[in-house]
Amino acid sequence: MSFSYSRYHNRIIFRNIRPEYIKQFSSRDIKYIDQFATAKYTYPSKDLLARLQIDYEHWGTGMRFYKLADKYYGDVSLWWIIPWFNKQPLESDYVGGDVIMIPRPLETILDFFR
Repeated sequence: MSFSYSRYHNRIIFRNIRPEYIKQFSSRDIKYIDQFATAKYTYPSKDLLARLQIDYEHWGTGMRFYKLADKYYGDVSLWWIIPWFNKQPLESDYVGGDVIMIPRPLETILDFFR
């Protein structure tokens, strides 16, 4: 079952015309770029955490967020939930043996973002 949901949902898009990028823009024959504003995610409340089931994985060689998302959520595009929930955004933040928390059910997590 797929619950495709973008982490860019409800994000502000702004036009970047900052002077420090002008040289880059002109070298690419563009005047500006539209980009997403940095998200301001909050962490679930204690009440929400109490409603979640947490599965655990040990970080190991070849492990990737998208692989975990596929295994637990059936959708690789939901990879971003796992590093957000663990408060460590990059795969390079993890070393072998680190415990990774996988929050479920997916519907409850996605409702939090809606």
